Amino acid sequence: MPVAAGLRSAPARGFEPTTTGYRDWLIARLEAFRQPVDLVGHDWGGGHVFNVAMTRPDLIRDAHPGGNMPATEINQEGLDAAVAAIPAGSPVFMINLLRFRDQADYGGRTDFAPCTGREAYFARYLPAFNETASPYGTTELVFGGNVVGSVVGPLDEVWDGVGLVRYPGIEVFQKLIVDSAYLAQAEPHRAAALADWRLYATTSLF
Repeated sequence: MPVAAGLRSAPARGFEPTTTGYRDWLIARLEAFRQPVDLVGHDWGGGHVFNVAMTRPDLIRDAHPGGNMPATEINQEGLDAAVAAIPAGSPVFMINLLRFRDQADYGGRTDFAPCTGREAYFARYLPAFNETASPYGTTELVFGGNVVGSVVGPLDEVWDGVGLVRYPGIEVFQKLIVDSAYLAQAEPHRAAALADWRLYATTSLF
């Protein structure tokens, strides 16, 4: 998958970082496929999808200018905003929406036996999480459950599980996710288990 010009790569000579520039850059790459494609845009990328679809509809089989792409990594900008908004030492409740891979993906590692994404999360990640989180005070899984149906929201927005974790403070969560023990013992299983993830930092109203 090509990286957008100027993102993690130097823009080509003569490239203009404008809506027209990105539209033309994307069109040139879509033309190489020699057949219509499904094109999904997220955030500001949705505008580029719409722009391409209006200019060269022959290149597009189906366009989703507002679609959400799967996310399995911490959004640093979002975490920084949560840290700034929540006073240090105030308990924080992290709401997890979880979609599991059919088979856990360890990226070619052979030191773990094959298993499902669900097994990697519950049988491997959670025990390692509890062990590596223990030095940081009272961190506890308040609730974990299976999603059995969508009552409000798009029926095609499917989640497998929900988890609610209480941390003594947002700064504890911030430290834990970069802790060397967590990264070595727990994080590989989380990454292997999840196909998609949402994580919301919340505080108690009462």
